[in-house]
Amino acid sequence: MTELPLHEILNNADPLNLISVETAVQKAHRTSLDDFISVPVFFLSNFTVSGIEPFVEYFGLRSKLNTEVGFGDYNVIHQALMQENSTLHTHNPKVVVISLMYDVIAQTDDVDVCSELQDLFSLAAKRFHGAIILNTFVAPAVRDISSSPTPSKFTKIQLANDFIRQFVKDNSSQFFLCDWEQYVQAFGYHETIDRRYWFMAKAPFKPPFLSCYAADIAKICRAISGLSKKCLLLDCDGTLWGGVLGEEGIDGVHLHPDDYPGNVFYDVQRKIIELQQRGVLLAIISKNNELDVLNFIENHPHCLLAREHLSAYRVNWLNKAENIADISTELNLGLDSFVFLDDSDFECDLVNERLPAVEVRQVPKRLYEYPDIVAALADDLFFTTNQTNEDAARADLYSARQKAEVSKAEFNDIETYLASLDITADIHQMQVEEIPRVAQLTQKTNQFNLAKTVYSQADITNFHDDAEHTVYVMLVNDRFGKLGLTNVCIVLQLENGKASIDTFLMSCRVFERNLEYAFLDYVITDLMRTGSCGAVCARYRRTPKNVVAEMFYEKMGFRLKNNNDLEKSYALDAKDYEPKTYNYIRRI
Repeated sequence: MTELPLHEILNNADPLNLISVETAVQKAHRTSLDDFISVPVFFLSNFTVSGIEPFVEYFGLRSKLNTEVGFGDYNVIHQALMQENSTLHTHNPKVVVISLMYDVIAQTDDVDVCSELQDLFSLAAKRFHGAIILNTFVAPAVRDISSSPTPSKFTKIQLANDFIRQFVKDNSSQFFLCDWEQYVQAFGYHETIDRRYWFMAKAPFKPPFLSCYAADIAKICRAISGLSKKCLLLDCDGTLWGGVLGEEGIDGVHLHPDDYPGNVFYDVQRKIIELQQRGVLLAIISKNNELDVLNFIENHPHCLLAREHLSAYRVNWLNKAENIADISTELNLGLDSFVFLDDSDFECDLVNERLPAVEVRQVPKRLYEYPDIVAALADDLFFTTNQTNEDAARADLYSARQKAEVSKAEFNDIETYLASLDITADIHQMQVEEIPRVAQLTQKTNQFNLAKTVYSQADITNFHDDAEHTVYVMLVNDRFGKLGLTNVCIVLQLENGKASIDTFLMSCRVFERNLEYAFLDYVITDLMRTGSCGAVCARYRRTPKNVVAEMFYEKMGFRLKNNNDLEKSYALDAKDYEPKTYNYIRRI
């Protein structure tokens, strides 16, 4: 019997059913996972949480992640963090999940739970530099409504939860939250909590709870791995407004802040604009007359979506899968960066079939559920670790790049065109305020990324504070606007006057301007300027997406030392380096 494709295996599983999930995971591991990103996850807990493993693996696989789940021993969290040879440290995870039950911490009334949590979380941050996931506590099913002056257990848990939420907010560069209270609210206490197994085996959670918990863990793993979606593709009729514009006209379709069903679409548009303001790109894919759609967007009194919100659009009668592929090329984004939203069964099935890398979401038949589906996209597929200035300005950055491409057609040769752009480059060692953007680029940049090593903000902060590391950055402007922080180079100082380039990357928004050569030229010149560095080594690690950068070091004059299926290694002697100059790139 022929095995189904991986996406069908995963889509056919019931994510709330343990047996269904286990079966899907077993089948998935019989397929090729070579291009999946490895994100080892390790659980430290004070109760039995081992039943969550298949759920974490399942949701990880849905995001092209190999999560490699590990578990510490029962209720020895401090010891695992402190001991260098503990299973935590030998597992070498990228993500640590600290799973805590309130009752195990507060075994007596005199325990200061918030103080205990503060000590534990601080220890975890000191001993582990990757992402750390915490949880809120589940309140008892029956609240104490007595007038006793002694705080009830319910009140104590709420105070502890407030502390946890604030701690995560204050330490958002490293800590993330899975809100257990929300899972219980979604499914109900008795559908998620199993008191019998809590007393018998310290295993309190039923599959629906574990599924929600695992989905959030996988979401965080996806975000720190740079796999959050980047662009929302929108149909028009039945998606941005109710009705068919070509048949009912601008005054006949439904879009109004007060009247049903127009208020549903109005609320959806409001949520879509909020996504765009967070840095998500918006594009329209619609079978319609282009002039009708543009006229509607510009002139309907209640249309919130405007032309300036759109990074691209294809309004025509062509196949939507082909139009999506065309927009993928225009925006220079992989198909796995897109979410497609449409009301049509046919269009959704077509895109699912022809472009399985595109995430498809359908407008629900029960229209009143539609705004919640769009809100869930923001919290799930478009979830990112931290917002940067570049995120907020992303639509403007893509608009500037499109203007530059239009301008390119006016010139006969590339050198004259590049000179016309008035490119300025600010290259310097990373400043503290640039740490979030640098971490984000290591997570998100896939194409021009020579080694694709993902780092958290905590990692980048450590590099900034470590005398053996130097982090260089480049900020780029041109006559069409500010392009922001686009290039990163992380250098490790070695012994005997050598340096190693750990990370070298460039955002796709500044491709084809030779900025990568000017940037590395500055780095090499700076390293060798004092005479203390006589050689630089580097590596190119192959990934499915970075073939565009494969020959970069060789073009910069590096000598190829080793070449295998996984990576190439290079060396450059100071005496052999020939500096590069580009007159159209002005240093500031």
